[in-house]
Amino acid sequence: MVEFGVIILAGGDGTRIGGRKAERFLAGKRLIDHVSALVNGLRVPAVINVRQRGQVGKTCLPEITDHPAAEGPLAGLLAGMDWALANNLAGFVTYPCDSPFLPCDLFLRLVAAVRETDCPAVAAQQGASYPTSAAWPSTCQGTLRKYALEGRRSLHGALERCRAVQVEWSPDRSAEFMNINTMEDLLTAEHVVQSGTCRT
Repeated sequence: MVEFGVIILAGGDGTRIGGRKAERFLAGKRLIDHVSALVNGLRVPAVINVRQRGQVGKTCLPEITDHPAAEGPLAGLLAGMDWALANNLAGFVTYPCDSPFLPCDLFLRLVAAVRETDCPAVAAQQGASYPTSAAWPSTCQGTLRKYALEGRRSLHGALERCRAVQVEWSPDRSAEFMNINTMEDLLTAEHVVQSGTCRT
């Protein structure tokens, strides 16, 4: 168990943007396609986590569905743990489907932090952390299952329970962690693309 994989989290309803958030278009491509392209470039095992199959339409990656023992993003995390262990992976990095500008060094830096500390690692910047952009070693499965059985849902809480470390990105790269939840966010992202601040 030496290799890490990637799970793209795409199980949310996206109600604030009118539903089907992963299939909203930015610069001529769906949000899920922007993130999938970045992940495919890593050449590691990868899947898309969905609430139900077909939720994000046609993709180039296989799907795994939410774990029934949890709700929200934690259900995707537990499903990811099952997938990682079934494929003899040391762990995985989560990529949110609604962050199309994620840094190219996200995977390598987070995995390096896990290998150094034997704890999960979460991306952080200017005092804020991004729990959907985190690396999770497979050894956390038991702790996460217990956390879920307590009725907990928060990824922040899960990271705290597993003694996660933070990996800092410089302030001048703040656009890379932009999260799109509303149509206003999508318009802002279009401006980012036009300005050339981030790659698409």
